[in-house]
Amino acid sequence: MVSKGVDSVARRLSQPYLGFGVLMRLSLSRTATPREVRLPSLIVVVAETFMLKPLQFSCPCSFSLVHFQVEGDVVTPKSTEAWKGQDSSKWIDFSNVNGLIIDEGGQIDGSGSVWWNSCKVKCCLRPTALSIHNCNNLQLTGIRHLNSARNHISINNSNHNHIFNVNITAPLDSPNINGIDVSQSSYTLIQHSTIAIGKRH
Repeated sequence: MVSKGVDSVARRLSQPYLGFGVLMRLSLSRTATPREVRLPSLIVVVAETFMLKPLQFSCPCSFSLVHFQVEGDVVTPKSTEAWKGQDSSKWIDFSNVNGLIIDEGGQIDGSGSVWWNSCKVKCCLRPTALSIHNCNNLQLTGIRHLNSARNHISINNSNHNHIFNVNITAPLDSPNINGIDVSQSSYTLIQHSTIAIGKRH
């Protein structure tokens, strides 16, 4: 059943401009039974331009390694309606995934202006572009982040993490956003990275 789920994900990922949050969550959130062979890894490759709905990766799961390769561009929907009925505080969310690898030089575009303009009119909870919760031994390298609606990267309750060669940018007038927000975590090393954002750094 796990292999079938991975095959389905691979087929869906071959199509650009696709929201696949529900399918990916189902593929990752189940735990292997004693009769199942523990799969060595799940590798998700984003190689073109994908418009993603809110996406949740949650373990424990039957993979010893989760590798999220961003080779192309990942962008949010161009309307806040995509978060209707969902947690609007997060866009791409990883939780309880130890040894998570996110790399390959692609771009994560939070389309922040959609939220900045909307939240001027009404009070709203803007999404963090990349949320990492309870994921020890994270490796995040070579990714470009731009225009997150709120924080670009949030790391919480995660230890022994390495962030390397990450580029984070947003307009100077972008309201109240952060580059990398680390909380309740130990031994997080950030190297050779650039953060150039608006009013809060």
